[in-house]
Amino acid sequence: MSWRRVATRFQQKSTFATLAPRDVNIRVQAAALEGAVGGFGIVESCGSKVNGLNTNDKVYIKKISKKAMLEPSVAIESDLCMKLPSEIRPEVGALFGAACAADRLLASSVAGDTVIHLGGDSALGQCLAQFARQRNIQLISLVSPEVPEYEQTIELLKNLGALLAAPLDYALTPAFRQIIAQDLDLASLLIIDMTYIDSQAVNTILAATNNGSISSIRSVLQTADPRDIHDAKRINALVAASTPGAAFYTYSANSATPIRGSAPFFPEDALAHADTIQRVSQATDSLAVFVEAYDASTIETAHMRISSGVYKHPYRTPLFVTEIDED
Repeated sequence: MSWRRVATRFQQKSTFATLAPRDVNIRVQAAALEGAVGGFGIVESCGSKVNGLNTNDKVYIKKISKKAMLEPSVAIESDLCMKLPSEIRPEVGALFGAACAADRLLASSVAGDTVIHLGGDSALGQCLAQFARQRNIQLISLVSPEVPEYEQTIELLKNLGALLAAPLDYALTPAFRQIIAQDLDLASLLIIDMTYIDSQAVNTILAATNNGSISSIRSVLQTADPRDIHDAKRINALVAASTPGAAFYTYSANSATPIRGSAPFFPEDALAHADTIQRVSQATDSLAVFVEAYDASTIETAHMRISSGVYKHPYRTPLFVTEIDED
């Protein structure tokens, strides 16, 4: 990959009078612009009590502020940095946390298992498809209709390794039920990205329709937003396609309330597992991630687009970079 320097005024190294004993100076090269904001950089110097990191090491930064990613060199606590393989690409390094989350979600799945995931458009979803293919796991990857031009994402997920990729509403069709009944086993793992779901509203509907009286069901449905009713139907369909004892996880960058019956999954917790870090580190050479790159001159435009919801590429994760691919 051919990269060139941009925004050179941000590349001149800052001089720190003193570096805290457990801090490292890092030259940031890439950072996520939404969700769990992690980053990637190169160690320039280490405090006197830093262990396990050295100058020129490439690292994943577990959390970095929008301001810090623009600095030419930033002091970060060494506990927030994780050494990465020396040949790792910047965009993969910046999304290392998403890859670890995908690996952790599949940690209990074995070859032949069926897994259902809603959220294939994300970096996590794309990594999940690739790991599923490598481990012969039968992944059904679903994409929310809120994703623009989601057809492109569906084709991408099929190419990456999903056994079946489809729009979310496919889960409501007889064809989906037939595939589950005749061609696949019921899912042993159900994973739902809550980005486009109002979990509190949906939980109210699920509680009423699954356990309420006829009068309470009628009352809830009369006042509920039709979109939330439809989401509740979709979730019920996904639960019905899973085994009674299936693991059921929901996650969100916005700390949304878990869906009724699910356990919350916190992607950042995956970084606490040494076996996950080892597996993902070994897979980075072949791991594909798709990003929409912004540099120092366009990052404010990126933030405006993200906050307004109009930036969204069908499957590319917005990423700040200090170097841009010329190809």
